[in-house]
Amino acid sequence: MLRDEQRKERRQRILDVAEALVRETNGTSFTMVQLAKRARMSAPTPYNLFGSKGAILYSLLNRAMDDLLSSGAQLEGKAPAALGPVLAMENAANYFIGDPELFRPLYKYQLGEYAKEQRPAYMTRALDYWRHSLSGLIDAGYFSEGCRLPAEDIAVALLSHSIGLLDLWVQHEFTDREFRARMMQGGACIVYPAATSEARQQLDDVLERLRRDIEPGFSFAAQPLHHSR
Repeated sequence: MLRDEQRKERRQRILDVAEALVRETNGTSFTMVQLAKRARMSAPTPYNLFGSKGAILYSLLNRAMDDLLSSGAQLEGKAPAALGPVLAMENAANYFIGDPELFRPLYKYQLGEYAKEQRPAYMTRALDYWRHSLSGLIDAGYFSEGCRLPAEDIAVALLSHSIGLLDLWVQHEFTDREFRARMMQGGACIVYPAATSEARQQLDDVLERLRRDIEPGFSFAAQPLHHSR
């Protein structure tokens, strides 16, 4: 039992140090040797406890997902069912915006690296967040048998939308305000076809309020070209 507790404590310390290094370096390029030294451990210990640096970074992502799933569950029943995905989008955006020093580097890694051992489980958990955002609509009977827009397809659309906007925010192509507004706007648009006429009026009201935070046009910042010699 003591050994298990020591193992757990060491894993926690490694994650805390890794998080601190992400913040300090504004990236994920630190080495496992640096991590072990900072955590006051032998060089092999992080490998023995996690297996790879990618597993450590995904453990940080999963720690954040724990918080996001918990906060998402607390939204249930706080608004009409049709607004569930919109509030979930707002909640997710606020969560990322609240700690850019951690989430920009972490998600830059996650969006750019395919970790076949860790990514599938993490993405399943992310999809669960969006599935849960539809629980009010499901309970209200919006997705009855034979519906042309099954709830699972809507959840995948919400996940895909959020990932695309997260990438734009990570790359500083959206301000915090527009990122939040576009997340909410997309959530409203995705669920709109499945909503009743009364619920659509509620969504229309949300979309109208969001207009002031969304730029009328969008263009990508010009990126310098790098020619190989």
